[in-house]
Amino acid sequence: NGAGELPPITLTTPMHFFRSMEEKYESAIPVIRGVMADPWNMRVNPQPSALKTFRRAQRTLT
Repeated sequence: NGAGELPPITLTTPMHFFRSMEEKYESAIPVIRGVMADPWNMRVNPQPSALKTFRRAQRTLT
């Protein structure tokens, strides 16, 4: 900064950090409501071995 001073640093936990951020910037934090489908979650496969077999079969047949 212009005065050549270092900013204050506070060690804290994530919970205390986010509480202080909410207190300070609550009006500026946007609120998003509704279903938010994450494309990464849509691709989660509980059986990777079955997917591997299916894809191998697709490559063999094409």
